[in-house]
Amino acid sequence: MQTHLNRRVVRGASLFLGILLATQAAGCIAVVGGEHREARTPTLGQQLQDLKTARDNGAISELEYQNARNKFLSEHAARP
Repeated sequence: MQTHLNRRVVRGASLFLGILLATQAAGCIAVVGGEHREARTPTLGQQLQDLKTARDNGAISELEYQNARNKFLSEHAARP
């Protein structure tokens, strides 16, 4: 049982880290196969869904969830 819980925590933590990295990478240019492509930022809805999944899996606490959610929402509201 402990191993299963540890895997869920690691999976959830990886998901949360991916969310944070994706939000920081907005606007980066990626070179793939010789083509320049703009890195896509996940939509606000996808970010919130991923964040909820991380909380539900126990990777982040309720407080961390609320703080990150508020940050995403305030950043989205500040955009033109």
